[in-house]
Amino acid sequence: MFIGAGYAWGGNVALGYIATILAIFTAYVRAAGKIAGAPNEFCGPMAKQHRMLVITVACVYSAVVPRSWQIFHFANLDIGVMALALSLIIAGCVITVLRRLQTNRASFEMNDTTWQRLFGFRHAFDHPVTVVVTLTAVVLLVLAPLLIFITTRAAKSTAEKRKELWDRYRSWIWLVLCILIPILAGAFWTILAVATLSLLCYREYARITGLFRERTISFIVVIGILLITFAELDNWYRLFVALFPLTVALIAIGGLIPDQPKGYIQRVGLGVLGFALFGSALGNLGYMANDWNYRPILLLIIFAVELNDIFAYICGHLFGHRKFVPNTSPNKTVGGALGAIILTTPLVAVIAHFIWTNTALDNPICLVGLGIIVSIVGQFGDLMLSAIKRDLGLKDTAKLIPGTADCWIASIA
Repeated sequence: MFIGAGYAWGGNVALGYIATILAIFTAYVRAAGKIAGAPNEFCGPMAKQHRMLVITVACVYSAVVPRSWQIFHFANLDIGVMALALSLIIAGCVITVLRRLQTNRASFEMNDTTWQRLFGFRHAFDHPVTVVVTLTAVVLLVLAPLLIFITTRAAKSTAEKRKELWDRYRSWIWLVLCILIPILAGAFWTILAVATLSLLCYREYARITGLFRERTISFIVVIGILLITFAELDNWYRLFVALFPLTVALIAIGGLIPDQPKGYIQRVGLGVLGFALFGSALGNLGYMANDWNYRPILLLIIFAVELNDIFAYICGHLFGHRKFVPNTSPNKTVGGALGAIILTTPLVAVIAHFIWTNTALDNPICLVGLGIIVSIVGQFGDLMLSAIKRDLGLKDTAKLIPGTADCWIASIA
């Protein structure tokens, strides 16, 4: 229902997916509490009846008033009635989940340490790496506009190049906010953010490949992503591992339902690739949140991949003369790829040293190897999505977030 509201006039698809996930989790918390021995907790402010009331009022209002009355203007933003209703549901569901968890805390046998890991911000900056990475990200975002202005003026860049840089900057802002804040807020919010990102990424993937027409396969992939999210929340590792082969088998079976042998391999292959990237691979980020020391590890992976992309871009413009794979990505150069490896490897090695001090990983070979792997695999993730775009004849895939967000997420996956 909420996903449909996201697609409606004045709605927002991302808000629709987020509202759906939170509504499911709100009911899950109530059911889990009852199983644990707590009484049924139907408290609000956004229980089922309240969600139905909000969406019903929004639907009735949209049905009876002109479209010009369904858009509200606020601070240079146009907000539709459906988007406003979904935002209200999301905010209410977050409060409802926290209230129900607090009420059922004793039944879940959740001590203060577990509560803080899942929902607490109190220990967000206990690890020095988290502090350094967070401050670095904030400083870079603040200084980036000035650097873009200076470099574009000094290099006398074209209007198209300036637009590309500003699109990249806007995508960085959105992604940092959507990923950094949940990681700092707690493991639950991290898992929820990864699940939302997975669903939105699969939506974009299904749109550009045409897989959205294969409703059975898309339904199986979405259910697989939701089950992976459940396994992450429940810290159920066996289910998490088993879901990939199980979902792949169901996708292969689901491809038989249309009874159209022509195109079977293509639609099943697209479904498996979509789930592997945006279900299973991204799901590992969410599962890492079950570790107490997850914040510095996730921040290292995410921001190392982003800096790797920036290093490749800068080195490619300064030293890139020989094309790397011109048919797949015309802008990628050998100089950019090597420069990214040279700059990313020591950065990752140094940060990883402080994360895994006095462990088996804390030796030069492992640390340098980790840095090389992050750089090389991140670049191939970017190239993989570039190959998909070239195959489909597209210049860009990201509609929800402009810039290079699509390649960045593929690199992380």
